[in-house]
Amino acid sequence: MTSPFEIRSRTAGMMPGLLADLERLVSIPSVAFPGYPPEPVDRMGKEALRLFQDAGFANAEGGHGQGNRLSGMCAASTGPRAREAGAARNSGSERSNR
Repeated sequence: MTSPFEIRSRTAGMMPGLLADLERLVSIPSVAFPGYPPEPVDRMGKEALRLFQDAGFANAEGGHGQGNRLSGMCAASTGPRAREAGAARNSGSERSNR
């Protein structure tokens, strides 16, 4: 069983990388109306999908709609061990290299 202290400590260690991921996501324009370029929306979808995969959702996949554009995604977690494996893979220097 993971103690509250371990959870707080692990969470605090992950925050810089998580905030960097969020900053990168919100910097991508995401207007998806006719007349606007679709590339930023596609970029946002691909980045979100990569973040799911990096977090341990090995089965995450994007669905493609009209024009082969990413139109949605699906992912499932198999439980705490899968989440811990994803967090361990993404700790430290791997996150800072994005």
